[in-house]
Amino acid sequence: MEHFLDFAGWWTTERTSVLINASIALIALVSLLVARRSLRLNRQININANRPMMMAQILMPDYAKETLRLMVSNRGKSVAKNVKVTFEPDLPSTTEQNGAAVGGFHYSPVRRAKSIFSNTVFSTWVPGHQVDVAYWLQPDEKLLDGNLISNSAEGVPAKLFVLLEYDDELNNHYSEHFELNVRSVIGSDFRTNSTSTNGQFNFEKQLSKDIQENNRMLGRISRKL
Repeated sequence: MEHFLDFAGWWTTERTSVLINASIALIALVSLLVARRSLRLNRQININANRPMMMAQILMPDYAKETLRLMVSNRGKSVAKNVKVTFEPDLPSTTEQNGAAVGGFHYSPVRRAKSIFSNTVFSTWVPGHQVDVAYWLQPDEKLLDGNLISNSAEGVPAKLFVLLEYDDELNNHYSEHFELNVRSVIGSDFRTNSTSTNGQFNFEKQLSKDIQENNRMLGRISRKL
């Protein structure tokens, strides 16, 4: 009882006021920390929602022997700055244009891709912009060897990675890897590319081919819009 009376006597009005003020200060400090964390979280959410988003992918081919195309694009909502595209491992060197004939022109997909991306820094890459370039020339020999996919006719592996490095408008840096895997786009069911049957011209097949070519062209145009 005496201890209780001593404690009650020690607990003066001034000490009670100090305890209340300290509790208010602690609550205010905790509220400030929570508010700062919420602001940082909201700021990061806003950055992520409006950031540039560079992507690399192999496009699905229309025909079994068609040269595969690589598309690099900005799917985000803001401008990507200082964009650098690096192949891992690097694309092989070519000494001659041993590419396929398309539209009457002979070209090397590897040489074309390297001329666009190698040792190049794109200062700005606007949202929706994409580069669609021939990339993987299918080999003349067997494509599948057991469970393995052959290298391209120019020696490009069936599986490699692309490193995309870029900044946003707030100078935040991004470094992202994308797998380019031929297995993901090559199947066994393709539309035929032949317009002859037993050496005879087939009008229906030619018409079907023309329609498919037009659809493919419209698809490419729509991806660029």
